[in-house]
Amino acid sequence: EEREIKFTIQALEELEVLLPNRNVFELMHRQEWAMNEIVSAMYCGLKVYDRKLTREIVSQWITSFVRDNENGIQKLNAYLIAAIGVSGLVGGEKSAFENLLRVLDKKDDFIEGFEGK
Repeated sequence: EEREIKFTIQALEELEVLLPNRNVFELMHRQEWAMNEIVSAMYCGLKVYDRKLTREIVSQWITSFVRDNENGIQKLNAYLIAAIGVSGLVGGEKSAFENLLRVLDKKDDFIEGFEGK
């Protein structure tokens, strides 16, 4: 099942509370995030649309997605980077993140190129 994710200022503030170093800007400078960071970001972004959502449910969804999709965790990581970037709240060129989302939606093998850069 597809779900919509959105990063508002409140979602990013909540994410920072859950990050070990409490800094979303530092997180966005890395291509590979820790599992805890991926789960936290997914949880905060999905919670914008469903305040009753729990971190445990999001963890279960991620586990299922990763088991069912080759390079699933890398794909989720790339989508989260793009989704946070598209919010326009972390600086950088918003259109670059929009282009990343378009590429992710069009190419299943995008992850190979993403990992190599």
